[in-house]
Amino acid sequence: MESKNSDTEGAPLIPTTPGNEFPSQLRRAIAVVLVAALSFVEGVSMSLPGPFFPPRATDHGISQTQIGIVSGSCDVANLCFSFIIGSLISPSNKKAVFLTGTFISSAALVLFGLLDYVIDDRIYFVLCILTRIVNGVGVSMVYAMMILIPSTCFPQKAALMNSFIQTIFGVGMFCGPVFGSILIPIGGYETPFISLGIMEAVLSVLGIIIIPAFPADKKTEKKIKNSKPIGYLHLLVRFSTISILLPTGVVFLFSGFRDTAYVLHYQEVTGLAANIVGILFVANSLTAAITGFVVGVLTQKGYAISVMILAHVLTPLTTFAMFVPYFLPKIETRGWAVLILVMNGISVDAAVNPSYLLLQKAAIRNGERNIDQVRKFASSSFMIIFCSGRIVGAAIVGGYLNELVGFYFTSLIYTMVAIVTVTWHIVFLVKSGFIGKVYFDTEEDIAEDIASDN
Repeated sequence: MESKNSDTEGAPLIPTTPGNEFPSQLRRAIAVVLVAALSFVEGVSMSLPGPFFPPRATDHGISQTQIGIVSGSCDVANLCFSFIIGSLISPSNKKAVFLTGTFISSAALVLFGLLDYVIDDRIYFVLCILTRIVNGVGVSMVYAMMILIPSTCFPQKAALMNSFIQTIFGVGMFCGPVFGSILIPIGGYETPFISLGIMEAVLSVLGIIIIPAFPADKKTEKKIKNSKPIGYLHLLVRFSTISILLPTGVVFLFSGFRDTAYVLHYQEVTGLAANIVGILFVANSLTAAITGFVVGVLTQKGYAISVMILAHVLTPLTTFAMFVPYFLPKIETRGWAVLILVMNGISVDAAVNPSYLLLQKAAIRNGERNIDQVRKFASSSFMIIFCSGRIVGAAIVGGYLNELVGFYFTSLIYTMVAIVTVTWHIVFLVKSGFIGKVYFDTEEDIAEDIASDN
């Protein structure tokens, strides 16, 4: 069904203007594979510091709260820069934004690994924050384009592209702890960071050659320029948007909490070495890698809401499982830790695709009629809540609150908050009529949404 109000109706995502012929299917396929490879590296870089940085930081005299600040600083920069990226993205600069972000991210990774040679603990702490901030800037640029570029190459297979990239990203997260556990004993703490940074830089150079440019023709630019998209902040503060973002942020909060508090707590309780704990954390990443594709397929088939509810229900169950050893200390075994990490892997992965989809629906229901603007809003808003959740989880919950009341009672508080937000989210979905089959963001789906909402 065609939308009469879409300002980009009929405009090809890769237009065929003179000197800019439509890239061949082979080149577009190779470009998607390259983007997937870079998303794999980003996944590795996200999960790599979790099991290894906190123990190393304590050797430099860094406190639990300071570890949370360092872990959260990357996401703070990612969050702040996401607002800028949301307004800067255009059909003509997707490639430039993406590759600039990968170069920045690769340099920050190398520098972060080399910081282990800094002797002064105060300088070490400050430099850790600075390098993570720089990395956050690069990551925000990469994440914003990671899905948009493949869906631009194959616009009629947007859902499939999203599932593919999310799965590869999950595989990267799976490999992060393994990568560190193998390379750190061989070459030292800095080895995996330097190796990963060099790998990303090489792939970025290849991207300059392989990824096609996406300039819009003058007619398309005029249409977008003459359209009157709803203000970004106006969409962001609507009740429907907040009812999606805040409960979802509570799900993503676990990642920051896990990386700053759970890894140290588990080491302290079990006495296991950091590389052994890192191998246990593979359970989390492996689950994310497996469920990423499954969630993508279910979302494409219209079951996004059921998947989203699963994510919200699993979160309080997971955090309560972390509290149970307070009464039953003997239950805190390796098997119990793997169970917690598997449950978390499922819940976080189950929230990614559906939340992106629901944010698109919210933008349309609140009056946005430009398909390009709908996608930009969903992408940047998702990154905002993803980063916000990790920031709160790392700096406030895993850092300050954990030091204040202890790990077990922090888990209990988190459980109660998650119960409240999951209830809020389910009530919102029911009252908004989202219960049932809800489909993903192909051009036709968005056009039908816009038409039906008129």
